[in-house]
Amino acid sequence: MLLNAKINRLKDSSGFTLIEIIASIAILGMVIAVFSPIFPQIISWTQNADTELSASNLLGQAVEDVKNNEEILGNLDEFPDCEGEPLSVNGDTLTSYEINGEAYHPAVSLCQTDEEKTLQLVRAHIQILSEDGDPVSESYTYIKGDANETAE
Repeated sequence: MLLNAKINRLKDSSGFTLIEIIASIAILGMVIAVFSPIFPQIISWTQNADTELSASNLLGQAVEDVKNNEEILGNLDEFPDCEGEPLSVNGDTLTSYEINGEAYHPAVSLCQTDEEKTLQLVRAHIQILSEDGDPVSESYTYIKGDANETAE
């Protein structure tokens, strides 16, 4: 009788069998295998977003640098017409920036239509380039010549 009571008690005890545990580990392994390739892509997206955010923040600084550079905005009547090739400014004329260990270089194209000349506005296309020369961010704006203000 005592032996039958012990066997009945073992049969009634609740718990997981070895087969159930192995099956759950196999299912968990499959889920991890499906989602593991996604994590490197998410890290890459985060790094790209950080780079684009830094470059976008530099656009405002690049506009200020162009506005305050007399070498670039010396005579507002000397800019080429926007129908042709714009005046490209980059290299030694503009300051390069470094944020979070990465260097960024501005590239600026300037032009004017006849109407913009009478209003003393200069059309500016500003790009922020990465170290390898790829555009990371860009903006179009007008630079007002007489009061050194940007009109957007």
